Amino acid sequence: MKGCRVKAAFLFGLYKPYSYFDEKILTPEALEKYVGEYEVNADYQVKITRAGDHLFIQRNDQPRIEIFSYKPDTFFQKDDDIRISFQKENAIINKITIVEGLNTKKGDTIKM
Repeated sequence: MKGCRVKAAFLFGLYKPYSYFDEKILTPEALEKYVGEYEVNADYQVKITRAGDHLFIQRNDQPRIEIFSYKPDTFFQKDDDIRISFQKENAIINKITIVEGLNTKKGDTIKM
């Protein structure tokens, strides 16, 4: 019987498969500083784009996915276990870190 309750909880959304963070709303101007292209390696590029007050990540030629801020320079994706953080040098974004599950990828800015 306990297994049925757990299945029902997932069906009705009481348990979520991924950790959610408290989303912080950023202005379009604040989001703009993250927009650019980043390279992890020759086979793995990332584009960060903005549409109004929404920020998106697109890895290689995959569809873009909306990401949400939860602390300064750090974002998450709601439907998967992905966190994206940006690092600065002299107040300019110059690196990206993508954590997907247990896998971490780091890249450099190639175009802002």
